[in-house]
Amino acid sequence: MKPAHAAIMGLLGATCLAFANAAAVAAAAAAAPPTAGTVVYAPEPGCSTVERNGAYYRYCGGVYYQEHFAGDRVAFQVVRP
Repeated sequence: MKPAHAAIMGLLGATCLAFANAAAVAAAAAAAPPTAGTVVYAPEPGCSTVERNGAYYRYCGGVYYQEHFAGDRVAFQVVRP
């Protein structure tokens, strides 16, 4: 292999490794559930409404959201009922 080709192959390999690492970090962040107190304006799709201890929550993928108003908008706060 010519030196120029070796340099290009090394650069391509490093670039692919960087993208693979970035993808792994992004996947881990997406898989981590939000912490209690986090506020979102739209919970993830597929939530169900559940009742716990006399209060109603949205339950999505193992996370409970309590609906409330933030100004004039409906918001959902992550809670642990």
